[in-house]
Amino acid sequence: MDRADIAKYQPSSSVLEPLYSVPEHGKADAAILERLRLNVFAEPHLDARDLAAGTETAQFGIDTINGKPAAPGQTIEVGADDALQITGWATDASGSVAAPAIFATIDGATDIPGRMGLLRQPVDRVPKPLRWTGFGVSFGGFRSESGELEVALKIVSGDQRHFLLTAPVVRIFGDDRRVSGAADLASSDIIA
Repeated sequence: MDRADIAKYQPSSSVLEPLYSVPEHGKADAAILERLRLNVFAEPHLDARDLAAGTETAQFGIDTINGKPAAPGQTIEVGADDALQITGWATDASGSVAAPAIFATIDGATDIPGRMGLLRQPVDRVPKPLRWTGFGVSFGGFRSESGELEVALKIVSGDQRHFLLTAPVVRIFGDDRRVSGAADLASSDIIA
């Protein structure tokens, strides 16, 4: 994609200016961001709909839910328009390489892409080869007909064609929007 193609998809500077004081910086660097795949529109992205359930295991853990250390049965209040943020770590079956991608799966129907390759904290407690196996995923707008939602993780395998589906890692209950963390999950809790 050249600069002319990128420019036709960008809003005018007058639209961007309230969001960022010097919008020309972002527009000038769009091609670089695209090439480095740091732009959300960079191609290719894995699409959860193109993945098949796999049989390989993975290792993962949930570190925080909305910035609070995850604990089994933990309850957090979340407003209907608030965001839910989950951080943790995920590796392939060998436990030595970060999973290539991760999705939060809401009620088994909606897949929200997460960000893999984050630095795990605290760094001094994580073996050096595993320091960049962290992930983060966030979303909001908790509206469902039943009032309850379950969030599981789809951890993409190394071949980038299969996924492993975890048991629910978070449950959102009813109208009071309580979030319960099921942070005691381990790789043995993965379901296909």
